[in-house]
Amino acid sequence: MTAFADIADKYGKGEIRMMVEENVMIPHVSDENLEAALKEIADKIPRWSTAPLTLQKGTVSCTGNQFCGFSNINTKGNAIEIADRMDKKYEFPEGKSVRIHWTGCTNTCGQVQIGDIGLLGSKAKNSAGEQVEGVDVFVGGGIGQTSAIGKVVKKAVPIDEQLEDVLSEILEGQFGAKVRSGYVPTPKTVRAPKNPPKKAAAPKKAVAKPAGPLTMDEVKKHNTKEDCWIVISGQVYDVTGWLAEHPGGQGVIMPNAGGDATEDFTGQGHSKFAQDKLKDFIIGPLEGGG
Repeated sequence: MTAFADIADKYGKGEIRMMVEENVMIPHVSDENLEAALKEIADKIPRWSTAPLTLQKGTVSCTGNQFCGFSNINTKGNAIEIADRMDKKYEFPEGKSVRIHWTGCTNTCGQVQIGDIGLLGSKAKNSAGEQVEGVDVFVGGGIGQTSAIGKVVKKAVPIDEQLEDVLSEILEGQFGAKVRSGYVPTPKTVRAPKNPPKKAAAPKKAVAKPAGPLTMDEVKKHNTKEDCWIVISGQVYDVTGWLAEHPGGQGVIMPNAGGDATEDFTGQGHSKFAQDKLKDFIIGPLEGGG
C-alpha cells in the first residue's frame, strides 16, 4: 500500500479509494499519465493486476481463518486459487462480469447472498470420509438495479474435490463460460489453512421448555458465562453454548446476561443468518412480552 500511495501522489492527487468490490482506485490520473502510472504499478506491485481476468476481477472475500478465529475455511487462499484456475480454464462473453463472494462463517462479512455466486464456508466430508474445508453454494444474488438475494443450491461441497466441478457447471450453464482453446487441466493445489482447525464447541446444555411464560426474575438468575440467558424482543434465549463461538466475542453478549439484549441485538443490523441462528437457542416467551 505504501508503494501504491506513492504512485497516487506522483500521478494523481494523493487520493486512494477503496471500492465496494474490494478493488482500489487512484482517481484524477490524467490521460497523458495513465500509461506511465499503469507501468509503475506493474513494476512495483506485480501481484496487483491492472487488467484482471473475469473471475479475478469479480472475486470478493472476507479475511478467512488466517486472521479470524470464527471462519471455517481459508477464504482468501481458496478464493485466489479458484479464481486463477477457473480464469485459465474459461473465457466469457465480452463484457460479461461474474461476482463470486466468499465468506468463512454465517456472519457473512463477504456478503455471499448478493454475489452472482456465493460461497459460505462450512465443514464437509471428502471421498475418504474425512472432515475437510467445504462451502455452501449460493446462486442468483445481485446488487443495484438487479438486486436479489441468492439461494442455496448445494451444501457442504468439499473445496478440494468437488468445488471446481460445481462451479464449472454453474459458469457454463448460467454465465456463458466456454473452455479456452488448448486448455490443459493442472493439478489442484488449493492452499491449506494456516490456522489449525478450531476445537468443536461444547455441547449445548439441554434446557427444559417452560410450561408457560418466563418471568424477568427467573431470567436474572442466569447471568454468568456458565449459565447465560438473554431476552430479545420478548423471547428468552439460552446462549451459554454460543458465547465462545460468537463472531464478536462473548464480551458483546455478557453485559446483557440475565437481562434484555433487544436494543443491542437489533441495533447491530444482524444478518438473516444470525437471526436464524438465534432460533436454535430459544427457551420460551417472556411474561408480558418484555
